Amino acid sequence: MTFARVSARRLWLALVLGLVAAGAVATAASGGATGRPRAATKPTAMATPASIGSAPAGARLDLTLPLVADDAGLARFATAVSTPTSPLYGHFESVQALTRRFGAKPGAAAAVQRFLRRAGARDVSFDEVGQFVSATMTVAAAQRTFGTHLARFRDDQGQEYIAPAGLAQGAPGAHAASAQPALPAALRGRITGVVGLDTQSLATPNMHAGLTGKVGTAASAARLARGGARAAANQPTSAYLPRTGSASGCRAARGTGSFTPNQYLTAYGYKALHQSNLLGQGERAALIEIDGFRKSDIDTFARCFRLPAPHLSVMPVGGLRHPLSPGGEATLDTELMTAAAPKLSRIYIYESTGRPGHVLKAYSSALARGRRPQVISASLGICEPLALGAMGPAGINGIERILRTAAAAGVSVLASAGDQGSSSCVYLGRIQHRLAVSYPASSPWVTGVGGTNMVVGRSNHLRAELVWNDTYAAPDAGGGGFSGLFARPAFQSAFQTTSRVVPDVSMLADLAPGYAIYCTVRGADCGKGGWTGAGGTSAAAPLLAAGVTLIDQDLRNHHHHGLGDLNPLLYLLGSGPARTQAFNDVTAINNDLGPYLPGSNHQPLGCCAAGLGYDAASGWGSVNLATLAHIVAPPKKG
Repeated sequence: MTFARVSARRLWLALVLGLVAAGAVATAASGGATGRPRAATKPTAMATPASIGSAPAGARLDLTLPLVADDAGLARFATAVSTPTSPLYGHFESVQALTRRFGAKPGAAAAVQRFLRRAGARDVSFDEVGQFVSATMTVAAAQRTFGTHLARFRDDQGQEYIAPAGLAQGAPGAHAASAQPALPAALRGRITGVVGLDTQSLATPNMHAGLTGKVGTAASAARLARGGARAAANQPTSAYLPRTGSASGCRAARGTGSFTPNQYLTAYGYKALHQSNLLGQGERAALIEIDGFRKSDIDTFARCFRLPAPHLSVMPVGGLRHPLSPGGEATLDTELMTAAAPKLSRIYIYESTGRPGHVLKAYSSALARGRRPQVISASLGICEPLALGAMGPAGINGIERILRTAAAAGVSVLASAGDQGSSSCVYLGRIQHRLAVSYPASSPWVTGVGGTNMVVGRSNHLRAELVWNDTYAAPDAGGGGFSGLFARPAFQSAFQTTSRVVPDVSMLADLAPGYAIYCTVRGADCGKGGWTGAGGTSAAAPLLAAGVTLIDQDLRNHHHHGLGDLNPLLYLLGSGPARTQAFNDVTAINNDLGPYLPGSNHQPLGCCAAGLGYDAASGWGSVNLATLAHIVAPPKKG
């Protein structure tokens, strides 16, 4: 790509966005974020986990050691190439070039590897994109090397895990942050820390099977949506049955009562792109998963809706030798991506256990040479306090470095904002009555996707949309709120808050009517197996990610670079005259589950209500893909 092409497109974008000068950001629209809300009640304390004994000396740990690198320089470059008003917009570099330019000092990785081998580590290796060193060590060797005592704990599902003993801060996953090991002298200045001494699963999937509680009617949902934000007080559930619009596909799929592909693809503008032969040809996408799927389920879904069978590549990471057992999450993600971008050249599915170091490796593996996708979607997450506890600062910074690298290489990264509303912490199977947002959706380098429900007309065009909040019927709601880990990023500079705010945008996520999927895995994910309705922001994220590949295809057809990091562009659009065309503003109800949580005394948490423009319940609203493509793609010459 030549600089002249980039400059011309940047100028054209600036004109469309109504920008007066490069770098200008319009004043936040009414309803925008105005500051961190206060909880209406004191947050519920989380019980301290009890040790059930010392960790077995011979148990093996998978350790990840992020190398010291020029993170600040990488962040500056990633920001420059991702900001439409920057002269460097779109001047992405390869992952390998970025590693040479901003990575660890020469010889650092080799020195760390030599030290680990002398300390008794096995399987010592350097990762594929040059960001960290991996190794396995016994508990005894790790305790000796890093001067920490490791104990056994049991989580709320009865699964045992290992973590540093001592100053637990009130919940599983808090050990690592409060008992970080001292680094040996030979590793100081070469690594930022050690990830993997805590083996509890970091990630939890956000997929939910169809709602079985009492729900309203389509008419009541439409009336609520028309009522706007005033209906937020004492609102009924956003869920409703039966579905609106006109479903198509095989009889069994229609019989679920959930939305079929022709409906949500029409409502959000995908169909218009499909009619222009934008189906994902030549594009690649990656999914980060912590369960597997049955290929036969995906094929059945495709046949029902007359879609081509997708080209799938399963990539086990984190020491896995074989694909994970089938589950509902990977099935849901893959089927929605297949519906929205049916001719993708490849969907890479990275499966890991969800342990901190394994999730880091999954993101890193997605950027490996020869497999780099145009978009990465992760339908998993955990509330920020537990993420920091399980990974420690070194683990969070390690993932952030991978995310910055993705942005600098022109890869879009999306993640589900969570399904617990503004209260994303879950302990002992219960949503905690405290404000928190989900990571990695809260990362400034990730587009966090929240949740809505929609009402469509007979032709399946969008008639009304409201924030997903199933209140007493579940309770579940689209994630959103104010980050406790990340300061306000540059693209949110117009907001009167010191924190990163999520979500950035939202898409259909409510369980009722939900999405029609085919999943033969029996259990909580897929019920009795077969055709079922499913939802969650984990559905919204891959749906939007697939849409990104369609726009990227259009851009590449005209010899332009892809979208890359979406957030700077989305916020420029939201702050200008194109907002009402690119986004479907969502102004009805909120994502506050406080009054519906056990032990809350029916008290709200105080966050977050929908309103005009940006809000922390729905972001800028849902995305109209056809209009977004028209805005960012170069004008076609007559």
